[in-house]
Amino acid sequence: MPTTKKALAVETGAPVGRLDVRTAVEEFGLRVERIGLSSEEDVPAAHIRREDETTDSTLEVLRIARHTTGLEAEPGIGAALVFECQSDENDWAYAGSIAGVLTNSTPAEEACALVFSTGIGGDPLQEHVRIDDVGNVGIGTAAPTSRLQVVGGVQVGTPTGGDQGAGSINVSGDIYKNGTAYTNPDYVFLHAFQSERVSNYPGPVPLDELEASLRGAGRLPGISDRPTGLFSRQDILLEKLEEAYLYILELRRRVERLEGAPSSIASSESNERSR
Repeated sequence: MPTTKKALAVETGAPVGRLDVRTAVEEFGLRVERIGLSSEEDVPAAHIRREDETTDSTLEVLRIARHTTGLEAEPGIGAALVFECQSDENDWAYAGSIAGVLTNSTPAEEACALVFSTGIGGDPLQEHVRIDDVGNVGIGTAAPTSRLQVVGGVQVGTPTGGDQGAGSINVSGDIYKNGTAYTNPDYVFLHAFQSERVSNYPGPVPLDELEASLRGAGRLPGISDRPTGLFSRQDILLEKLEEAYLYILELRRRVERLEGAPSSIASSESNERSR
């Protein structure tokens, strides 16, 4: 014998699901265009829809509010959308939540955060991501101090070795700046061979003065003790490598002069001067 399914309908003669309310009248503090609750497999369990003629703005469809019933609110109070799943017949587990939390309750200075949490087993929900009142995003921290702050390791792509620990970035590709990989500081050779002054580069320290410079500064010329970004540091290191090649060429010339052998480098320089 077929079973007749009953449904409760308001303002519609063709309900979708067990409960279908379609009204634009505000009653009992609830104003909806349509709300539907269903247990049908092919119909969402809950469906709230607002219909209007607006085409270029975002309108409220659902509001979740927390009321303190006349008490003064304190930081930490909030309203959450909680996801719960049934793992077996008698056991339910919290899968996660999205909560709006008040972080500053001072009147006219209120600040809020959006908190994303997940659950493991029967443990309480644990916060993992937070967006604070100024838009800073924290992953692994509840107090982000920059637009994006990650407390933990970061993997980009599928790098070999996986997570390298807190504060590390492990990438499977390259790192680019403005669409270009590291810029080669070839101004060193332009300065040496073509007498071009590029990027305010003064040229390498004369070889006879190099030792005194190293002893006095305790570091390579041009290397600062201030923090330097990855790309700038790479350019400086390549600059020093190219300078080292210039020192090698100069040492070769000196050795050849001491040996009394003709120098192909000197001949090349002489030809350049004679032109």
